[in-house]
Amino acid sequence: MVLSKRYLFFSVLHLLLLTDTALCIRFPDRVSTSINDELGRPLKAAVFALGSFWRSEAVFGCLNGVVRTTVGYAGGSKTNPEFRNLGDHAESVQVEYDPRVINFRQLLEVFWTSHDCRQVFGQGPDVGNQYR
Repeated sequence: MVLSKRYLFFSVLHLLLLTDTALCIRFPDRVSTSINDELGRPLKAAVFALGSFWRSEAVFGCLNGVVRTTVGYAGGSKTNPEFRNLGDHAESVQVEYDPRVINFRQLLEVFWTSHDCRQVFGQGPDVGNQYR
């Protein structure tokens, strides 16, 4: 899919206007197979649906204490959701975090300041059931 420059510009502008932090994109170095950090200390995990999962990953991925983010689909009944056939799933991000640095309440504060609960079936420029 080719995105128009106008769409890309407004998507980035929307992201910048909705976050108080500088734009930060972290690319994962590996797929998470455990819920421990490099030293074997336990991490905690939480899943958030915040519209587009790329936006969600950008919002949570730059927080101090967030070790990994993994995007996917959650909250639906379909066995194997795919991009073109989601069923009733929502795009979401799993956030693995160090509870000694950031707690769940702080993650919820980030979620509620980044999510517009007045928008039904969409967030910002993203419209559809998967962006709720």
